[in-house]
Amino acid sequence: MEIIIKESHLQFLVEIAAFNKTLPPSELAKIEGNPILKRCYRSKANKNPDSVWCRLVSVFEEKLDNPLKERLVNAVKVLLSVYKKKYDTGVVSKIIELSLQDETRTVNDLELIADFLTNEEFSNEAIKKQLIKLQSSSSMPTTEELEILLKNARFKEYTQYENSLDGEQFGPFKTKLEIDYRCDESLDQKFFTLIKDLQIAGKTKNKEEFEVIIDSFVKSFTNCIKESMDSIQDPIKSDKILKEDLYIIDENNEKIKVLDKGYYEVKKFDPYIDSYLSEFFAVFKDSSLKQLKERFLATYNHIIQKIFNWITENGQDFLDKIKQNMKGIIFKDNLIIPTEYIELYWSNRGQHGCKEKRISIRYRLNRKIEKIKGYTYTLNSNIVKENNNLSSLDLSPDKLICP
Repeated sequence: MEIIIKESHLQFLVEIAAFNKTLPPSELAKIEGNPILKRCYRSKANKNPDSVWCRLVSVFEEKLDNPLKERLVNAVKVLLSVYKKKYDTGVVSKIIELSLQDETRTVNDLELIADFLTNEEFSNEAIKKQLIKLQSSSSMPTTEELEILLKNARFKEYTQYENSLDGEQFGPFKTKLEIDYRCDESLDQKFFTLIKDLQIAGKTKNKEEFEVIIDSFVKSFTNCIKESMDSIQDPIKSDKILKEDLYIIDENNEKIKVLDKGYYEVKKFDPYIDSYLSEFFAVFKDSSLKQLKERFLATYNHIIQKIFNWITENGQDFLDKIKQNMKGIIFKDNLIIPTEYIELYWSNRGQHGCKEKRISIRYRLNRKIEKIKGYTYTLNSNIVKENNNLSSLDLSPDKLICP
């Protein structure tokens, strides 16, 4: 009997055989059905075990909770379908590499890009045209150029999702959390200027003397932070305001209130992702300071760590006030989870991992509650559908905090 297979499939089988001649058929089928595993094994066969695909396998196999794995694979399949002529020359690999800068956001970032590329409403957007053009381009944009394109694409997709919620029930109410550190005249400068002045002053001191200067600065800085947090009676972090209560219909055909009117945050993320609610003092997000980052990063990280040590002991009341004023978070697919099932915590992890620390407030499903209640919202209806498939049982108990 004659069997005809595609040349690409034959090449894959040859590569796998070269890598591991004893690979069982069940494993081979598993690899063939998973584009991430497939390309990692291909990389290993070509003696490149540290490829971006194998790094993604590390996230896929070891660090992602089961509910997120399928979403990751589906997002990658979309990218490969869009860039089917170019994935081996760097486009998809580069997009994945940038998404791996913060592994807590990898799935979300790839999914947002996949959604943007397949969203017909953005067909005439210049950003989409530039991204699609990479299918046939003979040259790749620089890492920085591609990063800006992807950032703008995610913003477009995210904003469209936020706006899609507006109707009879939800309306826009966008706020930003801010903490003021300038109560002392000696601190009445930009945070980066203060860091730069401290580092310059430290050049004439030995290590112990410099540490005394740092500690004195941090004490003044945290005193102002405390004064600022204490003065904010009603800190509000929201994107939307719910103008009327939302209900479910129970088995007796009666309306039961499940979501209170008030302020809601929007995150077009999977609810199982642990991510950022707000960040503070992230000076190197300013593009004009990027060239100075390497020179001052060590001092910056040292100060941020000391501030973080203080705020974890003294900032819980501020988190409690935020949570009290936030009724819930609207996740991907119009899934609303009430705040009682959400945990807020302080973190020092930045968007590029622990290389550049940040003071941030992160959110995640509360690991102490096994069964999480969620509700799916339908536009212009005050009746929501209960989602009983959410559980924190398999989620990691570890908070995302740098050592």
